[in-house]
Amino acid sequence: MTPDATLSSKQGAEIDAKHVFTILRRLHLSVFLTSLPFGMLVFGLPLIARALGASTLAIGGLLAAYALIVVALQPVVGYGLDRFGRRPFLLAGLLGYAFSNALFGLTSDVGGLLLAQLVQGMGAGLLWLAALAVISDLAHEDTLGQEYGRIEEMSIRGILLGTVVGLALFYLLSGGALDAVSGGGESPLAGSRPMFLGYAAATLLAATTHAQTAPKVEDACARPTVAGQAAGGGFLKITSPPPDRP
Repeated sequence: MTPDATLSSKQGAEIDAKHVFTILRRLHLSVFLTSLPFGMLVFGLPLIARALGASTLAIGGLLAAYALIVVALQPVVGYGLDRFGRRPFLLAGLLGYAFSNALFGLTSDVGGLLLAQLVQGMGAGLLWLAALAVISDLAHEDTLGQEYGRIEEMSIRGILLGTVVGLALFYLLSGGALDAVSGGGESPLAGSRPMFLGYAAATLLAATTHAQTAPKVEDACARPTVAGQAAGGGFLKITSPPPDRP
């Protein structure tokens, strides 16, 4: 192999490594932004539902609807990820989260809350499996567990920051959310609407920033995997999948 060919191989491997790094970092950002409303949904959804006239049973149904749609959807999404690739499911999940946050901010009845919960469950079923599949595809085998941990870390960071900021906004604009439920202060809706619309904008930002770098994989046969280091280059590269094991 000529020196020029060796240099070209190293440069190509370095470009691939930088592309993988960009995809993973933007995936971390997407998970962080998407996780912002999670803590406030646990705390605020029952308050908002009660303010809209929901019974205790109806509030329990709202919380269960999210879990049911995720459980029903994930087996189908798992098949689709292998058949059609990661990109459409990843972006659809982000857009689903953005739409559900907008619904939470704009709804004025319990039916709207139920629709928002169902849409968010669809977003969760689409996004998280796709995100884990992208990590499995692109992370080096020596750092695979570390990358999974980073995804979880970014989600927790988003929950913490979103909860702190959301609680402050919720309390200030609602005149004290707990007082509102007991008959004092303003309605919890006063604080929830700008809060969830802000979450929707953050999730749309995640979809926009990730749209250009999300892996384009057409089917399972063309799925890229990280094979290891490029020969002589010391960098990651994307190659065809290894042959099937017996």
